[in-house]
Amino acid sequence: MGAGDGVVSAGTRITEEMVPGDGKSFAKTGDKVRSSAHHQPQPTLGSPLTGQPSTHLADPCVCPRRTAQVVVHYTGCLAETGRCFDSSRARGHAFTFPIGCGKVIKGWDTLLLKCSRGARVSMHIAAADAYGPAGHPPNVPRNADLVFDVELLHINEPLVQEGIRFKREVAENARREEDEKAASAEAARQSAGGDGTKRARGGGSGIDSDSSSSSFSSSESSGAARKRKKREKKEKKEKKERKKERKKEKKSKKGKDGKSEKSDRKKEKKHRH
Repeated sequence: MGAGDGVVSAGTRITEEMVPGDGKSFAKTGDKVRSSAHHQPQPTLGSPLTGQPSTHLADPCVCPRRTAQVVVHYTGCLAETGRCFDSSRARGHAFTFPIGCGKVIKGWDTLLLKCSRGARVSMHIAAADAYGPAGHPPNVPRNADLVFDVELLHINEPLVQEGIRFKREVAENARREEDEKAASAEAARQSAGGDGTKRARGGGSGIDSDSSSSSFSSSESSGAARKRKKREKKEKKEKKERKKERKKEKKSKKGKDGKSEKSDRKKEKKHRH
């Protein structure tokens, strides 16, 4: 049987339809996800895929045909342990492939042909329709059943729309990385603050001496800074006063010179007469 020939194992099936996600919360590689058997689907309309309640948010008029380019977001987990081994959302970019052409595992090729655009479904895929006896080292062991949370975003997406989507994904990735960095920095800061508190509260002569020496050095440095500022202020004041005195002396000298010059002119005038 080739991939996408429509015949799959009895264990390969769509187990439920779910509400499409906003992409803000998702499993990452190594996370453990609860089994879909414990997750109750949203009680709205009946689903033609599973016979179970459906979200009715999918577009029932638009389903992919073989060779169509589909764009999906997905999270893949091991059915036995619930450990997430792959996630397009964690990478920040949706996955594009031609459906029914053997480019993906057989379970995907078959089950996604039953989904409509906008649908989000949980798939249980038997090992025979996944990676089989070979597995997919190092993440998927041999003969492992898989559970996928798949959201069918687009079918034959126009090139312009693809470019817009890619730019949006890049921006979202950058924003998410910044948020994660800020969160880790905040956590490190809080952790450092907690360690400092513990050190301050903890007993032991070594800790006390370290804290006292650090406080002494800090107080010493602050005292030196205050002295330096005081000295600078004093020097500035003295400089200002000296400048003022020089100005005064210059003015006084100028006045005296003016007076003597005036008296000389008077004497000269008198002598002429």
